[in-house]
Amino acid sequence: QSVALPYWPFSSSDFWSYVEYFRTLGDYNRIDNLARAFFAQFPFGSHFGYN
Repeated sequence: QSVALPYWPFSSSDFWSYVEYFRTLGDYNRIDNLARAFFAQFPFGSHFGYN
């Protein structure tokens, strides 16, 4: 069952800034969730189970 596409209101550079910030905190679960939301915006996002 697919779910709705997550909302990503930020730019690509914002994504990488967030990744670096969460790496400093060691919050890799948040990076994983962030990456799923970001990459779901691209055409291959359907591979993550989104509509």
